[in-house]
Amino acid sequence: MIAKLVKGSGFRGCLNYLLDKNKSAEIIGGNMMGESARELAAEFGVMREMRPSLGKAVCHVSLSVAADDVQLDDFKWSDIADRYMNDMGFSKSQYTLIRHHDTDHHHIHIVANRVDTDGKTVSAQDDFRRSAKSLHDIEREFGLQPVNHPDGKKDKGGAKGPSRGEVQMMVRTGKLSKKATLQALVAEAAKGQPTMSEFVSRLHRDGVGVQCHIQSTGRISGISFDHGDAVLKGSSLGKSYSFNGLQKHLGVTYDEDRDFGELQAATTGGKKKSGSV
Repeated sequence: MIAKLVKGSGFRGCLNYLLDKNKSAEIIGGNMMGESARELAAEFGVMREMRPSLGKAVCHVSLSVAADDVQLDDFKWSDIADRYMNDMGFSKSQYTLIRHHDTDHHHIHIVANRVDTDGKTVSAQDDFRRSAKSLHDIEREFGLQPVNHPDGKKDKGGAKGPSRGEVQMMVRTGKLSKKATLQALVAEAAKGQPTMSEFVSRLHRDGVGVQCHIQSTGRISGISFDHGDAVLKGSSLGKSYSFNGLQKHLGVTYDEDRDFGELQAATTGGKKKSGSV
């Protein structure tokens, strides 16, 4: 799941855009009574008056899943929005949930008031980190494709989340970037602490090719993955995805006597054994 988080100053302008009839928009959840941009903006405005000096009172979040991910109905989207808003500190705030049907991929928009019902301002401190954690939890709970979320920090293995441009592309198209796709496939293949041979076999099954950089001494100094027309070094995906990182951070076990032949065959063959794309 991908989130795009923006703060702004005008509720009416944001709502006019989101409820444009050309976007086939509908309100599917939230905790507000209004049914039009004007009505909702008026409701937001009453609460905003409690903090008139707050410049950016609008929190606008778009949440989307990949085009080939689990498709969610309105009830599931509402549950996800409630969970996300609570995680982000908006449990006492007004918010409305809007779904668009103008694109092939499924996504929603949340417009929330940063002034809560107690007249307090919802903090924006560490909001990208909190958003990333919430999305990870939601992915696990709802069985969605895992994505490395940009939170301004690297995880303990140095996994690199998508850049701002990649996030915008994913929100716009509903498709994971090539890097994010490979990160997800590699992470999935590494679950359960498999042997390196098992790990390679799982990747081949999912249409991912594996090539190792084998020195003349037989030492493996690196690993690369290819999927479709994307070929990326493990280290470019993050430290967790380098040959050493797979062992240190993702729990893949390597024994030269047991696994070297499989890695050498994958490298010299240069092809995926099955499920190629």
